Amino acid sequence: MPVFDSRTLSLVKAKNWDAMCSYTHTGALQVQRWISSEAIESQHSPEEIEEVLGFTSTFALLAANGVAALAGNISLAGQLLEKSREVASW
Repeated sequence: MPVFDSRTLSLVKAKNWDAMCSYTHTGALQVQRWISSEAIESQHSPEEIEEVLGFTSTFALLAANGVAALAGNISLAGQLLEKSREVASW
């Protein structure tokens, strides 16, 4: 399908999957973000949290767009793509 020729989701996944898994599944990145010399608590800034929320929202909308396109619902796919452009953080 031409809509998938850009391989957007595949490229984003390939570039970010290891980091996302490390943050999510108690990997080294997550441990680093929760431990300081004084305490075990979140070290994430509000800006970082907002960035992750924006990224995951965009990724979810693009995935839903792909499902809608595969189902042949081009109208819904277009609406989801437009919404993903509105909330895109990258």
